[in-house]
Amino acid sequence: MATVKHPNGKTLTLVAQRRTTPLPADAPKPIYIEREIIEVLVFDSMPNPASIMGHAAIEVRGVTYNRQASGYLRMKPDDYIYRQAADRDIIGLRLWVTPMEAGKLQADLESRVKAGKKYHLLTNSCSTNTAHALENTGILAHDPRNLQTPITPAELLSVVSKSNRVVERRLYPRGWEHGASENW
Repeated sequence: MATVKHPNGKTLTLVAQRRTTPLPADAPKPIYIEREIIEVLVFDSMPNPASIMGHAAIEVRGVTYNRQASGYLRMKPDDYIYRQAADRDIIGLRLWVTPMEAGKLQADLESRVKAGKKYHLLTNSCSTNTAHALENTGILAHDPRNLQTPITPAELLSVVSKSNRVVERRLYPRGWEHGASENW
């Protein structure tokens, strides 16, 4: 058996030698994390004064949360996208999150629904709510160099699309029919 002299004077004996990883020491090792997918939806503008800058919504665990002037709307994603795509183009950004982040995001959105605060273009709009909910989860959703409010749908799309969490960009063109899109 091989022995080695430790700097403090002890003699160490090699008992066993094992290879603990099949990869070289300097090779990147994969880390497996359980993931869920959320989708941030950004809508084209409409002539309606409430939608002149566009619109935003977020889908988490099979529910689309959407802040409107009349209050929060919660719907199944398929139904919501189908209804909205009849009038305007939609861009969907699918992001990965951990189950804990998805739970935190959903709880945040549910608390916003329950609070039922009055709509305000600068502080409590569709894109501002979506951005704040994402940022409470740790996902940057507005340009920190700009003013904190208002967060426009265009800014939300621009910033979130640069995230390293984006796994897919979906397009739902105006007039989209359920199941007819290659992205669906």
